[in-house]
Amino acid sequence: PPPSPPHTSPFSSHAPPPSISEMSTDAALRQVLSEQGISKKLPNKVELRYVDLCTVVLAFPAVPKVSEAEVRTRKVYLCVGKYALWLIRHDLQCTIRGGEIKYQSLEKIVVDTDSRTRAMIVLSGHRPEELPARLLISSESRFNLLEHLAVCFVTEAMIRTAQVVKFPQEHLRLDSVREPWLLAALSGAGAPPPGGREVLPFRGCRQLQIKDYLFFIRNEFEVSTTSSGSSVLALTAPASLLTGGSGWFGGGGQGTVELSVHVYQPVPLSHLVRIGRDHIRWVALEYKQALVSSPTCYVMVNQAYLKKMNLANDIAAWVCWEFILKEKEYTSCVVVLRRQYIPPLMDRVQDFAVVARCRTELFNSGKCTEEDLMHQAHLVADTLGPEAEHVSLYPSVVQAKLDALLYDEEAYAWMKTRLRMEPDGTTKLLMYGWIFVGGVARILLSEGLLGHFELAHEAEKQVHRLSEREEQGLNELDPLYIATRVLACPAEGLPENRAHYDQEDWAAERAWQARVAQYLTYCLDGGLFGKRLTFSDIVDILTTGCAAEVAAKLDRLVAFLLHLRRAGCSQPVPGDVSVQARLLALGLTAPPPASPAEAGDGEAEILFTDRAMLLLLERGYFRKLMPYRGKEGLSGRQELSKDGGLSVHYANFLGHLLQSSHSSTTLKAAACRQAIAAQDAEQGAALCAPLLQVMAHGGLFLATYACAALVNLSQAQDTVKSCLMDGGVVEVVLQQLASNDSDLTLYSLMLLVHLTKLTHHRHRWMQAGLVDVLVNILTSTYGVLQYKHRIITELCSVLGQMCNHEETREKLCDLGQSQVIECLLHVFETAEGVRREPPWSEARPSLGDEQWGPLPAAAAKVTSKVLFTLKQLAANTPSAKELIGRRAIWHIVLDLRCEANLEHLDWALNAITLLVLLAVSRRNVDLILDANWPETLRVLSGAEGCGETMRHRIAQIEERVADFAPS
Repeated sequence: PPPSPPHTSPFSSHAPPPSISEMSTDAALRQVLSEQGISKKLPNKVELRYVDLCTVVLAFPAVPKVSEAEVRTRKVYLCVGKYALWLIRHDLQCTIRGGEIKYQSLEKIVVDTDSRTRAMIVLSGHRPEELPARLLISSESRFNLLEHLAVCFVTEAMIRTAQVVKFPQEHLRLDSVREPWLLAALSGAGAPPPGGREVLPFRGCRQLQIKDYLFFIRNEFEVSTTSSGSSVLALTAPASLLTGGSGWFGGGGQGTVELSVHVYQPVPLSHLVRIGRDHIRWVALEYKQALVSSPTCYVMVNQAYLKKMNLANDIAAWVCWEFILKEKEYTSCVVVLRRQYIPPLMDRVQDFAVVARCRTELFNSGKCTEEDLMHQAHLVADTLGPEAEHVSLYPSVVQAKLDALLYDEEAYAWMKTRLRMEPDGTTKLLMYGWIFVGGVARILLSEGLLGHFELAHEAEKQVHRLSEREEQGLNELDPLYIATRVLACPAEGLPENRAHYDQEDWAAERAWQARVAQYLTYCLDGGLFGKRLTFSDIVDILTTGCAAEVAAKLDRLVAFLLHLRRAGCSQPVPGDVSVQARLLALGLTAPPPASPAEAGDGEAEILFTDRAMLLLLERGYFRKLMPYRGKEGLSGRQELSKDGGLSVHYANFLGHLLQSSHSSTTLKAAACRQAIAAQDAEQGAALCAPLLQVMAHGGLFLATYACAALVNLSQAQDTVKSCLMDGGVVEVVLQQLASNDSDLTLYSLMLLVHLTKLTHHRHRWMQAGLVDVLVNILTSTYGVLQYKHRIITELCSVLGQMCNHEETREKLCDLGQSQVIECLLHVFETAEGVRREPPWSEARPSLGDEQWGPLPAAAAKVTSKVLFTLKQLAANTPSAKELIGRRAIWHIVLDLRCEANLEHLDWALNAITLLVLLAVSRRNVDLILDANWPETLRVLSGAEGCGETMRHRIAQIEERVADFAPS
């Protein structure tokens, strides 16, 4: 039946809306709503799942002739609750009359196929009498709105009826419905003509949709997954798309190009640091790790990518990363994208991935290149954008979040430049921020430490502009007074009298003060003065030295901005103490817990301003506070040693940062770099347990950094090696070697070079099965030397040292393990230039049959370690000596004849040592003589770089040649 018209306008109602306390997980949004006094009017709390600002059009066809006055168009907040829909006025004062729509009165949803924003809600006879039977809504986030509505509708219906129900949704072109009331409603929606501003696909392309995003794709691609609402869309196309021809190759079948688009759920900005994804590069590393299936895989491209199109006029920021993985079977091109500061609240990020792959044989045939495949991924990445055009934001809510300081430093800078919005509000954050940085500028100016003399006057002008009335002495306020007293409490949201505080109020005030420290750090680090005055400048002044009074003032300021505190502490951070005093008070110079179980509960966790901590760490401030003083001399004093030394207190401090769950990935990487740069790692044992925890649980990027730090700390430090072996490094390293990540494998092998020098350590590695793992890596990577030469170099060093155990050496030389020598000889011949498949990275000139040009530096390094390992393997095995001699002696003797090669002392020593070992049989001696040994001996005798050890071994070769020479 036709709906009856309402007696009064629903928008004139003063009916109270539902409880907004759980309208969103966003605290600032709840604060804005509570400021309007809405929650105080509510008798009951109604939990809401989703809120969207929509345009609602109400038309009442019961009137004989519909006029424009009877079509009412309003902006409302459409709230999806557990049991009902709620329509709240745009000013948040109340709901419209009849604004509660029970789900049992919802008959169906009609989605307009000719629009990206419109949908119609059809209500049954049990609807509120103030509403018509049909509501036309226009939402910029139509997909998300309907998705949340479907979940809540189905859940409520199943609970109410105990039956499985389906969400009543259908798709229809609303323009095709020739009803006067609907035409009037469509004209009253105020939307642009369908497709009027839509960018059409390029020639030869079409447009596809995944969730609420659109992109262009070549017409040759066919969709292989058709499930609606899926977060993954897979497509395939014939290989002729890349080759321009038939695409036939290899085994006679036609290859295909596979392309998939992945859309992940939005994540709050504040969660990124906790989950270790605060940069798109970390997400790309996880994606790369998921795609790598064997050690033969190598990375050809790994770099940032710039998205080139914005077809939907999206105000969000896009950051991208791309890489190319090449394996024996498939080559994959991946573009990982992040849409950051997503409207309308600008507090979410959403990640995407575009993966294109085809068989590697197609590229090896020369019919196309990897760039042709990457172009298909770039087309999708560049055209990817939200379904709704000109997505707007909620300025009042965003400003409220800014005034509550609920964004990070990067978001403040982005919103200032893109949205022209800054934190301010009734607390006057912007004005006091200018007073703060102006006070710091005056302190530096008084001592002649300010590079730009106009900054103090510029800050005064800004304060005068922002102050509502002429207040005397604002610019004379001390910066520390501003931070600790003026901004100690927000101007609204908490009781005016602290005597009325409860426990939640005290916790809210402490959280506010921490956010103030973060905001003032942003202001001082270029947020207001740009590059003319940054936080790094302040740290450099403290590090290089200044007057004691100025240093004390700046140190107290830095201590507040750093805001060191414990998670469960209810006391404010004192404003009159130094950074060093806070470090001592919190025990950050004491040894960190050896395991997470010893760390205790989360209330003992140390919190701080991550940006300030990062800058202080990288600029050497903490190293200066905790200097390295060397060992005690005969006098009992500790003399200052190298600046690059690692003191025990500094090592303990770095350990606390590495173990903290509140440290960002960037900060933990900076802590690892401090250990990598340490010149004297005597106190490195204090970092063993924290670095091992990062290696085991920190992800690929941090595991690589932590492993590189342990490589430096364990070099010539037996104490560190013993701590690592006792701390579980065996299991961690074996797990990393199985990751198939090139960088992580490389640094793991470099660490193994240090940890396999001692006999009892080698025995533990052998019992753990390291030899089998090393053999597997060698047999998988020897054929791609041009991409894996650094890994093979370190691998040969570890294998050679493991062969000091006779049991290991015999195992590798057995008939079943003979492929080890074959792989090493293949690497040797490839590096020597004998093999051209695959070619070495540098061409080696041939100067005739009797002479070659010098070895490239990279080839000399890998060949040196191969010769060392071959010497270890052939020590007590005559058959191995014969095999190695037949394939290596001639090349070694020729290379020793080139004086330029003798500059690589490690290579020269290993080459001569191997010749000494091989020259124990007449056949090998004949090969040495056939390679014109006398001429090589003449070059070696005249070389200036040969040491005593090398000359002694040359003499040994000469003696053995003489013994087997014919009389």
